[in-house]
Amino acid sequence: MPRGEQSRHRKLREDSTRAESPSGVPGARGAHQGRVCQGRRYATKDWVEILAEHLEEQFTSHLASNSHTIIAHHEEMELRVREFLSAPIPQLPVDYYVSPAETVRTILRLPKRKAPGPDGILTIAIEQLPRRAMVAMTRLFNGILRTGHFPGCWKMGLVIAIPKAGKDPRLASSQRPITLLSHMAKLFERIVLRRLHHHLTLRQEQFGFRSGHSATLQLARVLHHMVAEHNRGRRTVGIFLNIEKAFDRV
Repeated sequence: MPRGEQSRHRKLREDSTRAESPSGVPGARGAHQGRVCQGRRYATKDWVEILAEHLEEQFTSHLASNSHTIIAHHEEMELRVREFLSAPIPQLPVDYYVSPAETVRTILRLPKRKAPGPDGILTIAIEQLPRRAMVAMTRLFNGILRTGHFPGCWKMGLVIAIPKAGKDPRLASSQRPITLLSHMAKLFERIVLRRLHHHLTLRQEQFGFRSGHSATLQLARVLHHMVAEHNRGRRTVGIFLNIEKAFDRV
């Protein structure tokens, strides 16, 4: 393992398995919500339970309104999802299946310095697999496409709590959860994403979560629009929406 990777793994282990937090880490709903216990330290098990309770509350789905229209729409969407999941899987075109060559090409594009998920498999280890293993992996991917069954173990992740800058580190709400997923799952998702791109129609205004569309380019685009409108004697009004804990709830 490269020296930089070793130090990164060591820091993650220290952050996630430290025997005691510096000064108490309350934060979840209930007895700990919003309180700071002065002079008390939580052991690892207590800290994990507090953080888990806080994250469970963050990820609990809820309706934004008690409106009958919103509730009816929510129920209709749930029904459509259940019908879609229970419907027979259509026959995929031959070119939708994965070849060993595509598997190898995708593996070579995986990031080299990313921490592994629960299985502990690094990308550099996947790259060193023999051809027979690559073929077996390709058969597994095609089996997932054919049956529509995604392995349950690939849905698991290691959650690492990173303190947010400028926030009280003793509060669970001040921790940013980072989930480490299996690189095998990420490899398969990259292959599927390549196929989904053929069916996506994205608006040209969307820059988030798109390759080659950085925040810098979006700011330059907005600035160009403002200058152009100013030269025409017009004014530009901007509306900015900041959703609290947006990434924590995704």
